[in-house]
Amino acid sequence: MLKQNGADEQKAEFIQPHIYQPRYTGSITQSSSRESVIQSVTQDDISQEQNLRPFGYDLFASEPTTFAPATDIPVPQEYVIGPGDTFEVSLFGKVSAQYSLVVQRDGSINVPELGLIRVAGLEFSEARDVITNRIKNQKIGITTVVTMGELRSMRVFVLGDAWKPGSYTVSALSTISHAIMASGGVKESGSLRNIQLKRNGTLVTIFDLYDFLLEGDTSKDLKLLPGDAVFIPPVGSTVSVDGQVNRPAIYELNGESTLDEVIQLAGGLKATADKRYIQLQRIETGTQQSLLDIDTTQKNVLSTKIKDGDRLIAYSIVDHFEKVVTIKGHVKRERKYQWFRGMKMSDVLGDISIFKDQVDLKYVLVKRVKASNRSIEFHSVNLVPVILDSTAPENILLEPRDEIRILSLGENRAKQLLPITQELRYQANAFELPKLVEIQGAVTNPGVYPYVQGMKLSDIFETAKGYLRNEYEPYNLFGVIERIDPQTKNRSFNTFLPYRVLVNSDDIQLRSGDRVFFFNEEHIDYLSSADIHDVLNGQEPSSLNLKSDGLLVTKTLQEQTDALLAEDRSLSESFKESQGIVTQEQQTALSGLCRGLIELAEVVNSEGGSRIKRAIATQATAEQISLKNVMKCPSIYDSYPYLLPMLMEYVVAVQGESREPGLYPIAESVDAGFMIEAVGGITQDGDLQHVELASVKNQLASGQLFRQVNLQEESHQTYPGDILSVRPKITQVEKGVIKLSGEFVYPGVYSFKKGETLSQVVLRAGGLTKDAYPYGAVFTRESTRKLEQKAFKRAAEELNSALFTAIASGTFKSAGGADAIAMLQGLTKELEETEALGRIVVEADPSILEVRPELDIKLEVGDTIFIPKRTRTVSVVGQVLNPGTLLFDPELDSIDYLNQSGGYSESADEDRVFIVLPNGSARTLQASWWNYQSTNIPPGSTIIVPRDARPIDWLALTQSVTGIASQLAITAASLATISDN
Repeated sequence: MLKQNGADEQKAEFIQPHIYQPRYTGSITQSSSRESVIQSVTQDDISQEQNLRPFGYDLFASEPTTFAPATDIPVPQEYVIGPGDTFEVSLFGKVSAQYSLVVQRDGSINVPELGLIRVAGLEFSEARDVITNRIKNQKIGITTVVTMGELRSMRVFVLGDAWKPGSYTVSALSTISHAIMASGGVKESGSLRNIQLKRNGTLVTIFDLYDFLLEGDTSKDLKLLPGDAVFIPPVGSTVSVDGQVNRPAIYELNGESTLDEVIQLAGGLKATADKRYIQLQRIETGTQQSLLDIDTTQKNVLSTKIKDGDRLIAYSIVDHFEKVVTIKGHVKRERKYQWFRGMKMSDVLGDISIFKDQVDLKYVLVKRVKASNRSIEFHSVNLVPVILDSTAPENILLEPRDEIRILSLGENRAKQLLPITQELRYQANAFELPKLVEIQGAVTNPGVYPYVQGMKLSDIFETAKGYLRNEYEPYNLFGVIERIDPQTKNRSFNTFLPYRVLVNSDDIQLRSGDRVFFFNEEHIDYLSSADIHDVLNGQEPSSLNLKSDGLLVTKTLQEQTDALLAEDRSLSESFKESQGIVTQEQQTALSGLCRGLIELAEVVNSEGGSRIKRAIATQATAEQISLKNVMKCPSIYDSYPYLLPMLMEYVVAVQGESREPGLYPIAESVDAGFMIEAVGGITQDGDLQHVELASVKNQLASGQLFRQVNLQEESHQTYPGDILSVRPKITQVEKGVIKLSGEFVYPGVYSFKKGETLSQVVLRAGGLTKDAYPYGAVFTRESTRKLEQKAFKRAAEELNSALFTAIASGTFKSAGGADAIAMLQGLTKELEETEALGRIVVEADPSILEVRPELDIKLEVGDTIFIPKRTRTVSVVGQVLNPGTLLFDPELDSIDYLNQSGGYSESADEDRVFIVLPNGSARTLQASWWNYQSTNIPPGSTIIVPRDARPIDWLALTQSVTGIASQLAITAASLATISDN
């Protein structure tokens, strides 16, 4: 290694560097990065200014960070010997020896047994001859081999615009380029073409790195001597050359003054360069720029003078063919065909073998450039007839520059056409809509498609591959075309009957910018959903799953309760839980409410809402629709919210004996019988001879709103807003069943006729078994159950309201407070969770009904009759010390059974003890110690001891609370009877 000579001297052995450290973070190589970019006459022809770098400086992109001495390279014959050089002398013959002889400061070497030999200043070949001759003359029979060993080092200076100017200790074999490398290279502000070598203040040579880089000429790369200075002056005049040249870069000028010389400096023009279009940008007078277009094919143009700061841009040949037809897309090879007059589709696409598998031959697009204004238009072609018969009318003539796009069956058509539709969007202007049509809804490939001249509704339907076939069937009675006026931008809607379009009986001409909607049964079923019913009746949508009276009411109650209970933290949390305050899930559902539903609510609440509400004018329709399940809003109503109110404006309500009762939109008047058949037909009990048609349109024409029509034999038109009610066939058999269970000879489900009584059905069921206990019959009815359930709900709401009033007034604080509230909360929760039974007290003993027919109840659809087995137990429940079931004993009365249950507890209300008899009836018992009256207790009875209501006497509904508790107890006793059997 070489020692450092001073603070500014840097260690350098550049001949054989081992590690290089990159200096530039950007791209250095210009040509490779631009080859893929410079393709056409666009901005891509011109490299970005910041990416065009000065030529040659990438030679110094990496600088050595560690060096190794050059010990294995040959020493040139002309190498001048100096102090510090080492000779390796080998002797062979009579005496064999090897010496390493270092040149001393006086310029000599000391050869053992021979003395000093002066070699300094001699070239290596001369010094070698001197040493060899000296040994040969003084030692006979000795052969001498002289080579160079370790060479001396020397100090040189690299100054000016070097990367790291300073003094460097380098090898004696170093040249100008080596010294520049050791200093890290040349800054971009330094010249590569005027590098000066100075020795003792005298200019020795000027080194032009361009000769080295462009021609490989090293003749001016002289070897350095100790003390030499390599000076790098500032860069001189420059010119930028960009575009279609072999080496785009910024070049320093050194004698080049013409356009031709600069182009050759950049490696010449590429084959793709347009020699007729070279642009010269020049700065004039330091304040302005000028532009000069140059056609290099003209005489003497290449001698155009170049000035400092000029920018030369060579553009590429325009990628443009006039008389060609291009095939792109789903073909084995995309290519161009030479156009000729009379050329047709079959001339380029007549062979099926050119297509890839899964090719879409029914929809082929021809992109055509109009010669008049260079705008583009499209034509669609069904290629199947063309391939089968070249004389088919689909085999259209092609024009120059036509581009034929072949699609794949394996991908969505609209997605494949996205680049084309985007191009058409850019072509539009303020007074002309894009030449596009859109189709959405229940089609296979919804999306945006190019508008084809003369396109009809059936064409776009076929373009989207028709209806999407999934679990939802298409709906053929309503479709919408949304149309925008290109001048006024006003939007209009045209409705149509899709089934007529499908049979080509009522096709419609489309325009640019039209948006077409097709629907399926999912979209239509939502019109009869619970959400729609709720919104039409001014209620919160059922999909929000709210409790209490609605979101707004509940929020108000929550705010008031929070304020009232702020001082009493112990009661606050339990009271909030009992009220069913709005949950986070409900708030999330509200924020995600369907946009179409919101718009429908706004229309209903407006003055024009009556045109929608008339579709559910009858209670029967509203009742049927309310039974529909809660549905998720179809995405089409969220994406296009204005559709939902529009469809509701055109609905016909179909009710009664229809297989699918609900609301169905129709685009225009249709035959009523066809309408009913299209939405599923009628049930087996439906009677087409007796259909009620309620029509506002007929009322305006004839003054008659309701008409009885015979759709089986007559044709009647129905219009949007009408109500079709299909009447049932007249029959004596009820439309439903009853259920007999328990101790019947033949229990099961039975149909029955109108007016049939319980005893008649029991007789049909084979009567009762010998173990039957008819006195304990449990008879339930659906209508009664609904009334009981509403009563439970109403009672829970009254309790909540009374509790809120008590909290607001502070009454609860002076009347037991927390215990009373906890009891009422438990009762409220039980009311909300208990399923009503709907039990009616009936006489079910056939022997009694035979002699007392007035007790024989007439049956209704949905009735259930349960006859238990004869039991021998009596139950005691409620506020006794040991509630349970006891063996029946005819000798015992109520006091005896209460005593067997441990007697009353402290919270018992002895004055309100009552008994639930096996048939479901109840009566009070005089069972207190001071008001006792013996009561006969039949087997299967339940004695109920209620809780004392005095802790909540402050509550205005004390009597109601007692009654509610009694009703819940009776329901529980009835359920126990059924479950025990």
